[in-house]
Amino acid sequence: MLCTNPVQSVEKTFQLTRADKDLLSKPEYDVQAWCMLLNDKVTFRMQWPQYADLHVNGMPVRTINRPGSQLLGLNGRDDGPIIKTYTKDGINKICLTGCDPRIFCIGVRIVKRRTVQQILNMIPKESDGERFEEALARVIRCVNGGTATDNADSDSDLEVVADFFGVNLRCPSAVDFTIPFF
Repeated sequence: MLCTNPVQSVEKTFQLTRADKDLLSKPEYDVQAWCMLLNDKVTFRMQWPQYADLHVNGMPVRTINRPGSQLLGLNGRDDGPIIKTYTKDGINKICLTGCDPRIFCIGVRIVKRRTVQQILNMIPKESDGERFEEALARVIRCVNGGTATDNADSDSDLEVVADFFGVNLRCPSAVDFTIPFF
């Protein structure tokens, strides 16, 4: 690794209960590691630090499909690796090292896979709700914190990224773990 930036590292534990593992025994559920750049100009974008090195319970996990030195552009996205095969009942350990001066936040969450048809079925038909143009303007206002024309030329593509996952209200920390990466 040829990096002139400071090396940052974090090591944290997270717990998967027997109930979590029972849920994860179903094929549509997985455990995903995620990472986001704090204060990213592209909201809700998953992104790993430069030269990211992730380990779960001592096992190396590939985080990116780009050269470690390459930064993401405005339209770039990283994926969150599925780490279910590296987890166990009880206490698990996640370690992330990166050579990047920026500040990131990492986490672990239980995710449910959906088919494209399931996702399409969740979207209300235009005849059942607001018109597409109105909905798009509302989403842009929510994401940008202003009018649809504010910052309109900041990106050549119009893209909305959303994330949905269930949280057990009895123990929300058992589902979504947020670990600051300093």
